Amino acid sequence: MPRTLSFLGLATLFACLSMVSSVHAQSHYSVGQRLSAEQSKALGALKVVEINHRKYQVLDTGKNAASLPFTMLLDANGTVGQTYHEIQVVEQPTEQVRQKLASVLSQAQDVKSYDHMQLTLLRFGTLDEAIQALAAIHTAMPQAEVALPITVSRPSLR
Repeated sequence: MPRTLSFLGLATLFACLSMVSSVHAQSHYSVGQRLSAEQSKALGALKVVEINHRKYQVLDTGKNAASLPFTMLLDANGTVGQTYHEIQVVEQPTEQVRQKLASVLSQAQDVKSYDHMQLTLLRFGTLDEAIQALAAIHTAMPQAEVALPITVSRPSLR
């Protein structure tokens, strides 16, 4: 199990580093921002999505300077997070992923496979597409370690 977590952690770090290099587009919210209960309530009824067994409210969508689509989310604790609609499939041979997930891969805007790391990254145009693909992957490969990362803090130099 620790080996699986380290690969998932590495994959998440890889995704975060690739996103940090891009300038974030203007949004009313920032990653890691905390909204009070009053601020959250003032937003009214927002669309609710479930990702990685957690519920989030959709705050905002947009594209960054590299034209990558993103979605700003609010978790149950009032913390603002961001996703680039990227699914990570780790510790699965990339050829096996290509075979078992051909229909899901064909729907992705971008697919990157790293054979030496047994890592496949799929990027989708919308959060809804990514969530649907995540469910399809869980069905087709229930043993696979799969995630749709949500960044809730930015790395900072000390």
